[in-house]
Amino acid sequence: MDETPQNTASTHRSTFVRGTHQLDIVGYSVRKELGVSNSVRSCAFEAGGHTWDLVCHFQRHGLEAISLELLLSPSITTRDVVAMAGLRISDPTGRSPAAIWRSHEAHTFYAHSSTTWKLSLPDAFREERYVHGDRLSIHCTVDVLEDSTTLMPPETRNRFISAPPPPSISHDLHRLLLVADDARWPPPDVTFVVEETAEIRAHKLVLSMRSPVFRALFHGSMKERFTRSVRIDDMAASTFRAMLRFIYTDELPIKPKGVASQEECRSKHLARRRVAMARDLLVAADRYGLERLRLMCENILSESLDATTVMATLTLVDGRYSCRQLEDSCIAFMASTFDDVVATPEYQELKGNSVSFIADIMERVALHKLAAGNCPSCSSSSSTSKANMKSASTYTSLVRGTHEFTVPNISTVLSTLDVGHDLHSGSFQVGAYDWRIHLLKEREHLSAWLYLLTHPGTDKIDATLAFHVPDPDDKSWPPATMKKINVVYSKDNMAWGPQGLSLITLASAKAKSQHVGQDGSLTIRCDIQITNPESCGSSSTAVGGGGTIPVPPSNIAWHLEQLLASEQGSDIKFLLEGTAVVHAHMLVLAARSPDLYDQAAASLAGGTDVDEHVRIDDMTEGVFKAVLHFIYTDQLPCSGALRDGDMAMAGEVLEVAGRYRLERLVVMCQNRLAESISAENALGMLKLAERLRCKELEDYCLDYIASSQHIATQVMKSFGSIVN
Repeated sequence: MDETPQNTASTHRSTFVRGTHQLDIVGYSVRKELGVSNSVRSCAFEAGGHTWDLVCHFQRHGLEAISLELLLSPSITTRDVVAMAGLRISDPTGRSPAAIWRSHEAHTFYAHSSTTWKLSLPDAFREERYVHGDRLSIHCTVDVLEDSTTLMPPETRNRFISAPPPPSISHDLHRLLLVADDARWPPPDVTFVVEETAEIRAHKLVLSMRSPVFRALFHGSMKERFTRSVRIDDMAASTFRAMLRFIYTDELPIKPKGVASQEECRSKHLARRRVAMARDLLVAADRYGLERLRLMCENILSESLDATTVMATLTLVDGRYSCRQLEDSCIAFMASTFDDVVATPEYQELKGNSVSFIADIMERVALHKLAAGNCPSCSSSSSTSKANMKSASTYTSLVRGTHEFTVPNISTVLSTLDVGHDLHSGSFQVGAYDWRIHLLKEREHLSAWLYLLTHPGTDKIDATLAFHVPDPDDKSWPPATMKKINVVYSKDNMAWGPQGLSLITLASAKAKSQHVGQDGSLTIRCDIQITNPESCGSSSTAVGGGGTIPVPPSNIAWHLEQLLASEQGSDIKFLLEGTAVVHAHMLVLAARSPDLYDQAAASLAGGTDVDEHVRIDDMTEGVFKAVLHFIYTDQLPCSGALRDGDMAMAGEVLEVAGRYRLERLVVMCQNRLAESISAENALGMLKLAERLRCKELEDYCLDYIASSQHIATQVMKSFGSIVN
């Protein structure tokens, strides 16, 4: 089954070290009139471990009245230095806004080459209004890229705050049975009379949702549609109760093999009881269309096969076309233990009472042995040795994870990176393995690779990788940018990427393109889906039995989701935003959200609305539907604004989740907000966390803001825009 995705992010630590200097030019107007070769040089100042000078050149003739030049000292460098520059001059009177210029691209002072950089100035820097008392003040900032050797390793930031509590649908629905006589809850509306005297109460809605047979019984044309009592004549009360518990919980009320203590495992009596219950439940599951229960019972019976039980199991599944897997398992077991089986009293009894059945079995066993390449005259010793071999397969579970790798100032970083060299993210974990994203600079493009850092030993890890580049304008991940591949990791292949496919061209990475954000950063997302090697594959052990039959994961949440979508059996209507009507089921609300149930029940008890609408005036239809989807499924919606990272939507759902005490939804919403945090929305998210008293989210926002100087600077810019 799918596990909760593991979402992380990391940022390339290509940090700039800033130095500032203010150059005051006294007698500016006079100097400007003096002519060519007149210049003013600042005092030396430090930035990024280097010494700099700012020089202002005046010229009387030509297109420019002044020009500025940034000098790196000493005049010849021993290594490349990458820097960006910014200038600001202010109107001393305050009547005009400051004139600001900043280089869009970084400038590289190459080793053993010229160390001067002529700065291109806009016309505003030559306007007389910025001169006060014949003085011009120029504020200069120089940002120097740190040595690339100091950039690694990047820090990985978890994109979640805490693990949400486990799903509780099974527990909540089971509680409906346990509190059937509690007046606070909707009472059972059907009673089953089993074995003539046992009365077992249940809810038609749950039974119809889970079983197609019960659905036809209570919602079709049968007379039981209106009755409150149903008689069951051919099933034991213990079996019916066990089946009922499965319907409400998706859990099998039989201890799995190996869970009991050693003393219990030694008891043949308990083993027989376990097999007998599986037999009875298999018949019940087949009768009421409970496929998952049937497969679970088939799995138990297959694992418990031995020479004395295989014929009884074959008899049980004879004619049940849905049980072909168990039937094939029995035939395979008989083919490998033929001499042992035919010597049992069970076989001899069937041979005497059902000749045609035995003949059919023998034919199928012979065909199986022939297909397996076994000689019909094999000795009993060889067949006995085969009896000790057991093959098994298990339902494959998938593990998903996502990592976002951000490279600030991508154009500058690429200018310092040689072809064939790469940048890498911080390490992150998906499915008990450590991974890392590498961005490789090739001649005309960047390519992405996912490295497996944990040595897999002899394991082979099937994985599906999808690389995305977002659209910074709408923060989405357009499918057109996705590069998806299916790969197999092993000790000989621990790195994979979309070979032959460029993730992004260097030209677009260096320019202000659709891939590069306004802050000059590039973000790559890698979605990883791997097959969990611990829960799949085959095994061969010296144990009897017919092997394992795959069992699908729990589908009770899916049944509830279908119930919500179909509106079948709905008995309450919510009115949102004055006109939007949303249908629901009081029984589900009682089990999953007692606070919402109490609100609805109180509204219906005291209301006069003939249509029995429950008005909710303090939330939107979208928010209420998202909360309702969680109540029915224990999950966030798979589409819509909440899935698309809408912070406002997630905040509203978080507020409602706290109101109705839906603890799992509270944590999931906080994690969703953590996934979408950015320098632009961090302050707003922090205020939301403070208002809703979400201490964990508040701490996460503060940690994010303090994680780097670049982020803190961007946050302060967003704060300034909010204030203005």
